[in-house]
Amino acid sequence: LPGVLLSLETGPEDQLSIRFLSPRCEAVWGYSPREIRDALSGHGPAPGSDSPAAVILTLARGAAHDSPLDQRIAVRAKSGERRWLDLRGWVTRTGPDRVRTDCIFLDVTDEVATRSELARQIEIAQQAQKHESLGKLTGGMAHDFNNLLAVILGNLELMQDEADEEARQALIASAIRATQRGA
Repeated sequence: LPGVLLSLETGPEDQLSIRFLSPRCEAVWGYSPREIRDALSGHGPAPGSDSPAAVILTLARGAAHDSPLDQRIAVRAKSGERRWLDLRGWVTRTGPDRVRTDCIFLDVTDEVATRSELARQIEIAQQAQKHESLGKLTGGMAHDFNNLLAVILGNLELMQDEADEEARQALIASAIRATQRGA
């Protein structure tokens, strides 16, 4: 099974009893079931706020009665690595002051990492598309501006050779219009 199975019971005054904790917790969290039980009972080192033991304790204290469990949580493994887990299960009232929680913590760390990398790659692709579009736009503008400069240059060169004043004025007017289009 790719996750950690947990069954616990909470009694009066938040008395916690782990009914079952699968040995898989050592592969997922780096802690043996005994280490987690010791941390919960106060016989081991105090659990950090994002340790598996702290998550189990919070789950036991905050579980609503007769409700499903369905959430994604981050847990710090013994190695210090952050692990992502999907918590699935059910909370059931078993007596006047007793609640049983049966759940599985599915390790989805690789999926979270893959989704994060995919989001990063999509962002890079979108940036590349923006740059490509901007390059095409500026290239088109430069081409259009070059065409206007060619009209102006051509008219100025013709004016040098033109002796007729009326033709010269027509060339000047054409150069002015091309300049105004480029402005």
